[in-house]
Amino acid sequence: MIFIHTLKRISRRTVLVILAGLPVGSWVPLALGNDFESLEQQIQNQQSLVATLESHRDYANHKLLEPLLELARTQVLANRFDDARESLSHAAQVVRIRDGLFAASQYSIIEQTIENDIRRGAWQAATEQLEHLQWLYAERFQGSVEEQVEHLMWASDTHLRGVFDDQEVRVVQHLKDATRLNTLAFQLASRQDSLEVRARVAYSLAQKHHLEAQGIRLGDQIGFKIRSHMPESGRVDDRKKALLQRYNAGLGALWDVRDQVQQLQPDNAEALAMIDISIADWQLLFNKREALQEYPRLYKRLQAAGIDRQKLDALFAQPVTLPRPALYLDLESALAAADMARTGPFTLIERSAYFPGIFAATLPDSPGLPGRRDSYLSAEAELLLDPFKSTKAWLGGTLRTNWGTASEIRFGENSDSRQEDLSQRLIAPIQELHLRPAVVDGELRASTVAVRYLVRHSNPARAISVWDALQVSQL
Repeated sequence: MIFIHTLKRISRRTVLVILAGLPVGSWVPLALGNDFESLEQQIQNQQSLVATLESHRDYANHKLLEPLLELARTQVLANRFDDARESLSHAAQVVRIRDGLFAASQYSIIEQTIENDIRRGAWQAATEQLEHLQWLYAERFQGSVEEQVEHLMWASDTHLRGVFDDQEVRVVQHLKDATRLNTLAFQLASRQDSLEVRARVAYSLAQKHHLEAQGIRLGDQIGFKIRSHMPESGRVDDRKKALLQRYNAGLGALWDVRDQVQQLQPDNAEALAMIDISIADWQLLFNKREALQEYPRLYKRLQAAGIDRQKLDALFAQPVTLPRPALYLDLESALAAADMARTGPFTLIERSAYFPGIFAATLPDSPGLPGRRDSYLSAEAELLLDPFKSTKAWLGGTLRTNWGTASEIRFGENSDSRQEDLSQRLIAPIQELHLRPAVVDGELRASTVAVRYLVRHSNPARAISVWDALQVSQL
């Protein structure tokens, strides 16, 4: 039965969210019941130790560092985030006095401070720390290129969390900073020998360019701000030009990985084919019809390379949502990360209150989500996917011709007025959902796809965060 209903049940279990290759925030176990009493005693003991060391030495003595960090860790476990910030700030001062203002030893402390600010909902404070940290990583970094790449990616992906969690006034700047830092990491990663690192950084950059393109397509103020240059310049890119820039930038990142594989592993037919699949996926996301002709060719290429038919069917025989979680350089990795919803509907969650209709894939049959009761509505639809037909839809005031999207959408009947509004609200974003079509025996096939949508019902900035700790609580 196709249905639309409000989420009712929240159960105590962990929900894993696969956010199209984008990282999920650190999980912090929350204290429950009698745990608080034990933690409070630990905090008192650690505070006494810090006070004793201060009285015998001084406020900035290096021997305070380890007790302060342990105190902050315990305070976080006890949900005392404001106190934890004070402890981390003290630890950062100790490090800077001991090792210098630009010392690498402060990196992890600043990152912990940012994580703690995010947990306490203080995105303004987190953003200020991020601005300082990204300057350190870009201009005054101390360490190897490999370490610099990883730290830049951490800062980039933390900004991306801000796109979905922070207030509307800062989300576009978060997105631009995330893309800029990822671009710098991509440039540095080209000096590394690790193909896995290059592929991960390049694909993450392509995903951020795609998110920018989605924002531009949606129009309104978000799209306008993404297309805008510095506020004082008054320059705003033409919409088509802005989309073309994102398409070329993402495609260039993917081709760079392909060139690296071609140079370092020219006989690795499987890796080259897997990258070519990602390139075809990218083209389909931007409605390039030629991508549909590429999938059958890639099926046959892998078949000619001796790939087992069963594995090829597992990869190609079912449609999959785009973009994929990551760029995989081997078939086994791609199959291991294949959609969990093979026997049921794809489950997609609306990621942002300010980017309506932008979805990410989750595990199927999730009984609930962390956060407030009724923050999401649930809807199911059947999509007819015909790779031989284009579809036309209005988005942001523009008539778009799409390939690899639903040619027909079927909702279940329901008389509830709020549910009826939801089905109308979902039509436009469903028409923008791209899927790699099924390929059977090397030929494209039409198919029916079941999709479950979890759509924001309320619209506060932090009604629910799919980036924070994904622990479902009993309400």
